[in-house]
Amino acid sequence: MDHLLEYFSSVFTPDNMAKATSIAENRLREDMLPCANVQAGKYTTCSNPGTSACSACKLACQKEHWRHHKRDCQNSMRSGNWQPIWVREGREPSFIRNESLEEESVRRTSEGFSIGIALWGNTPAMDVLNLSCNENDPKKDFSLAFIGAFGDLRHVIRKTQEGEGAIVPLGQNSTMSVCLPQDATEFFLHFISSSASMEKIQNEYDRVRTAPSRKDYRDRMYTGLRPSHRVAFQEFRRFGIVLPFGAINAHFNVPNLSLFSLEGTWWQTDYADPLEAWDMATVVKTGKVYGANVEDIYGCLYFFLSKELREFAHRFRTMKSSFTMTCFDARRVPQMIHEGLLSEYNLPPSIRFDRIEVSNILDANYVGINEGKNAAIVGYFMNWISLQQDARASRAGGAAMMRILPAAAEKNKVKEKGRVMTHGDIQSLLFNSLDDIEALYDNSKPFSAFLRKQGLDSILKKTNLRLREKHKIVPHRILAPLTARPNALPEFPDDDTWYYYTKLNCSTWAERFVEFERA
Repeated sequence: MDHLLEYFSSVFTPDNMAKATSIAENRLREDMLPCANVQAGKYTTCSNPGTSACSACKLACQKEHWRHHKRDCQNSMRSGNWQPIWVREGREPSFIRNESLEEESVRRTSEGFSIGIALWGNTPAMDVLNLSCNENDPKKDFSLAFIGAFGDLRHVIRKTQEGEGAIVPLGQNSTMSVCLPQDATEFFLHFISSSASMEKIQNEYDRVRTAPSRKDYRDRMYTGLRPSHRVAFQEFRRFGIVLPFGAINAHFNVPNLSLFSLEGTWWQTDYADPLEAWDMATVVKTGKVYGANVEDIYGCLYFFLSKELREFAHRFRTMKSSFTMTCFDARRVPQMIHEGLLSEYNLPPSIRFDRIEVSNILDANYVGINEGKNAAIVGYFMNWISLQQDARASRAGGAAMMRILPAAAEKNKVKEKGRVMTHGDIQSLLFNSLDDIEALYDNSKPFSAFLRKQGLDSILKKTNLRLREKHKIVPHRILAPLTARPNALPEFPDDDTWYYYTKLNCSTWAERFVEFERA
């Protein structure tokens, strides 16, 4: 023990700590792609912009440190001959099972890896106001309610697009009220002084992210990715840090305890990814503005999130705004408002909302919508497919599959000159295409049938609401035109768009968005 203390004392000297701080400050600029020439052990780094991207992988600037970079650039996952593990081992993949929906649900629950809380969201953030198609009055005061399972702050952030600024304390024009039950205090204590060690948290993260029983599922995802994206995804899975590829990360040594339970258990699925929370085309576009190549997809996400959060902080500082956060069962909130139980938190019985976003917990009991013609309740359905036989193309009959599968396969086909597809390539192409056929399947009629079975007509009559056929806030489906009819399919104008939205996130393409207005 004494020699360890002596070693740490020699390493963590004031001079070395000052150097490390300087490195962090130089490396984490949110307005410039950093050079990846970092030698953490020597506390040295290049402070110039990362403009000399590797011509092979395009993941990072590497001109002066090829000796270190080649381990990433020559990663076997970047090889054109890379094959998923079940092909290399000559066996059937473990995700091919002949089981019913009920059996699948039981298995997934017992395994625990593919169920969890979607803390980062499971559909791209939406602009719940969409002023240009509704009020078209940026000076109007709006009351917005986010009554989903998590009160998704992403939708609030997406609306704060204007201006520039830095993260600052709450301004004089902003107020925040928090109403939490008594037992929530233990969660705050968990964030401040958790007894969970870094080693325990890291072991739990590794247990979930690298579970041997899930290796086929991981490789199934990798088969659809471009070579450099396989390396980028692998890097994120190892560390769980959103940074440009190759950026210094040695000082990111404190776990984000909001992602772990009080007992130190990972909250989310083993494939949870913050990329799923945002519009991919916008993420890539923003990254390019700051010098990141599309291959460095998490670098693009870093610059996108930095920009969004800076603008959000600026708007929150300069605009008159009020936030009220509660931790009650969402089904109780409307009645609590009506009874005046939340008046002291700026939610009096007289309040009326311009938008009520209910995520995927749609409930007929939600009330309090404004009388205005543009006021709306917005939500979406994700799990309806388990209750409707023909909700997915794979269960709609052979004719639907035969009509759609060739189109999906053509979009997923690897286009490399002179390369002959192997049996493993063809098998992987088939599995990838089966994941994507839902994007090409018109599920509007099955969805309408599902809503009727749920008694929607009587609910609408009882609540004096109606279902909008022509949407004004969010499309019926991801990537469908906003004003299109319910049967409109997602639109993919080019190969890159198809790739970004089908391979870089995990949408099921069965998600259906709905808007309700006063009848």
